[in-house]
Amino acid sequence: MSLAPQQRSKDASKHLSPGRVFCYRPGEVCASSRTQPRSSQPESRGYGEEGGFVKQIGKKHSRGFTLIELMIVIVIIGIFAAILVPRIMDSPEQAKRAKAKMEIKGIESALKIYKLDNGFYPTTEQGIEALIKKPDTSPIPNKWKEGGYLEGSTVPKDPWDNPYYYTSPGPEGKDYEIVSYGQDKEPGGTGRDADISSLDLSKD
Repeated sequence: MSLAPQQRSKDASKHLSPGRVFCYRPGEVCASSRTQPRSSQPESRGYGEEGGFVKQIGKKHSRGFTLIELMIVIVIIGIFAAILVPRIMDSPEQAKRAKAKMEIKGIESALKIYKLDNGFYPTTEQGIEALIKKPDTSPIPNKWKEGGYLEGSTVPKDPWDNPYYYTSPGPEGKDYEIVSYGQDKEPGGTGRDADISSLDLSKD
């Protein structure tokens, strides 16, 4: 039994290769194989199964950059540590020196008011105590302010728990000088051991 032309076309279309057109006779409906549209993304090409060769290269390359970045971070941390650690270690000492300078300025303000009231500064013998308690030695401050010129009932000490040393008249023709011997508790010194003087409070 012979098949009809249309039936033969349908059966033949099952064996066609993708993208080919096949016709039996002129005038017949041509059978074609239609394929699904290709993806717009480029195909992954590489050696091995599913582009394994390309994937392996990518993994190795990524690991290399990660190691380099880690090394860079470690170097940066080391640089910052070398810069910041010494400063952090010195911070408490710098804070004490800054506090001493502020206290010396406060004593200076009280001395200026003392002189405005009485016409002179306390002598070296009278010392800073004259700002807390009225002196009973000459020169007597007749207009000494009741309650004193500094807060509290005791003479302030520097941040290292040492007294402030007061002299009047001071060196180089100055009216007075107030000195803290700093952390070493000794006259003179350099750097962090340097004295803190009212004559040069800008000095570190």
